[in-house]
Formats: sequence, structure tokens, C-alpha cells
Amino acid sequence: MDFNTLVGSEKFQIPVLFLVFFAFFVLGFLCTSFVFFVRRFHRNRYEEKQNLLYSNFRNFFRSICLIYFILIMTILTLIIKHDSIMNFVNSHPLFFFCIIVSVILIVQIHQLTISLIALLRFLSLFTIKNQESRERLIKYTRNFMYPIVFVVDIWLTVMIQADDTMYFWTVYLIYYSTSYLILAFCTFLYIPIVLINQSRGKPTNTLENCIMCHTILMFLFKSYFPLSQIMDVISTILFFQISYLLCSNSRAEQRRKSTLASVFSDIFKSRRVQPDNSSNNNSLNKY
Repeated sequence: MDFNTLVGSEKFQIPVLFLVFFAFFVLGFLCTSFVFFVRRFHRNRYEEKQNLLYSNFRNFFRSICLIYFILIMTILTLIIKHDSIMNFVNSHPLFFFCIIVSVILIVQIHQLTISLIALLRFLSLFTIKNQESRERLIKYTRNFMYPIVFVVDIWLTVMIQADDTMYFWTVYLIYYSTSYLILAFCTFLYIPIVLINQSRGKPTNTLENCIMCHTILMFLFKSYFPLSQIMDVISTILFFQISYLLCSNSRAEQRRKSTLASVFSDIFKSRRVQPDNSSNNNSLNKY
């Protein structure tokens, strides 16, 4: 082997090693944040059950857990069979197809649901504020969208198998652009939502802030990394976990803050000088 061939191979191997390192780094960060996310959600679940948005948020939590379960089972299957990804795909195309479609379906329904939550929060500012009916509408709409999105994903997959590339990219661009425009429109609705709630002095809860932060992060990410389903899956999982960790406090932290607040209030109360009314009472008793 000459020197030029060796240098060429090293130049070719550097990007591959970098991508492998970056993939392991992202995977490790996702798993680490997922552990803290589950721990925080488990601690706060009793307090957040009083929130009517909890049912939709719990559905998000279960969807994220289902994606992790699918990925873990796929990795374990590859390890047990001692097979590469490409050989696994070629030998089990139906199994791999079900994995990809199920993960993409969960992510797409998730993005449509957070857009619907923003839209209904905006409409509730000017209509009757019946939050129970609003959450029920979100649930029914989400369940109605599952078969529609599933049919579209199957249709796109069939076009790939039929080698109809031009028609596939036309439908895919229309489908992806429509979902992105819906997300962008609903993201900008949070500007009047925040301004009107501040003018009315209406407080927001943890779950509302988490979903709002998650929607904004998803919109910004899809603006810079469009047309990538893999990045959609990773960003949806990552931003949902980070948004909840940033917008929520565990019960231990809340208890610690309340304890510190009570300690400081007791200190300042003890420093106040109480008026001595004993002399006045004695003077009154003389008469």
C-alpha cells in the first residue's frame, strides 16, 4: 500500500468516525435526559393530575416511552443476531418498515397535537373558557388524525417502492410544507396568547409553559433543518424532554424553596420590634 492510498483512506475515515462519535453522543444525551425526564414526571404526576391538560401530556409521555421501547428492542435484536443494520433491513424488510412507519407516525401526530393545543388556547381567549371540552376536542382530533396520517405514510412508501421519484417528492414536499406551515402559524399564536394573559393577569401552569416552549423549539429547528424525518424524530424527543425539565420543578425543589422562604420570613418577622403596651395598660389601671 502506497502513501497516497493510506492518506486517502484516512481522509475518508475521519468523517465516518466523527459521525459515529456524534451519533453516540446524541444517543447518550437523549438517554440521560430521558432518565431525568421520567424521574421528574414521576415525582410531579400527583400534583399535575389536577391540570386538565394532563391527559394530553400523559399521552405525549407514553408516546415518547413507546419510541424508546421500539428503538431499544431494535438495538437488542441487532445485538442478539450479531447482524448489521443493512443486512437486518434486507432480511427483515416488513419488520423494519413497521418500525419506521410507527415512529414517524407518532412524531407527526405529536407535532399536529401541539399545534392544535396552541390554536385552541388562542381561541379560548375570545370564547367561552370551557377547558374540559377543549381537551376532549384535542383527544378526538388526535385519534381521528392517526388513520389519515398512516394512510399518507403508506402511500408515500408505496411510491418509493414503485420508483416514482418525481411524484413521491411532489407529494412529500406538499405534505411536509403543510405540516410546517401549520406548526409555524400556531407557534406565532403564542405571541398574542402571552400578551393577553399578561394583560389579564392570568397565570400559566407548568404543562402549558412546557408545551409552548416545545412548540417554539420545534418550529425553530424545522426552520433550519427541513425535510428530514430522522431529525424530526430526534428533535421531537429531545426538545420535549428538555422543555419539561426546564419548565417544571420537582416536589423536592418546591419543598426546599418553600422551606427557605419560611425560614427567611421567620427571620424577618423576628427582627420586627413589637410595641410594648404594658406601660399603657398599667397607666390605665391606675384610673
